[in-house]
Amino acid sequence: MKTNYATKIYVLLLVSAMTYSSFTSRTPFVKEGTWLATFTIDGREVPFNFEVRGTSAENARIYLRNATELVELEYLIQRDDSLFIPMEPYGAILEARIEKNVLTGVFRRLSTEQPSTTHAFRAEYGKKFSFTENADAPKNTLSTLQSNAFYLLASNASPAL
Repeated sequence: MKTNYATKIYVLLLVSAMTYSSFTSRTPFVKEGTWLATFTIDGREVPFNFEVRGTSAENARIYLRNATELVELEYLIQRDDSLFIPMEPYGAILEARIEKNVLTGVFRRLSTEQPSTTHAFRAEYGKKFSFTENADAPKNTLSTLQSNAFYLLASNASPAL
């Protein structure tokens, strides 16, 4: 998948500016394992799962989970209580504050063509959303958007949920 030039520049500048801080961070790194996250889009929550594999920003990887598909996010930057996760395949970045077993922040679209757009983001450690056949199950899920959810966010489109 082709990476947006603006995304590469942003990631390079972010990594350069925070390299020293990521090595001297006083806040513990996020826990390794499964996290349940939600984006808020047009007032609706869209849940998805991701996995953290590794014990520090320098050696960890994050994998977005969509059913059996895993999308690897290769770069993580931690600065004090903040975690930055560039999402190069989607031309975006997650910017989150680390609070024990919770991450709160924004999904920020990176583009030089349009003003920056953000969507609220929250993740909780140890929880997992599973898609069920239950009629009462929420209709606004990543399964309804499939892997296009992040593309919709990155392009600033309003999904029909």
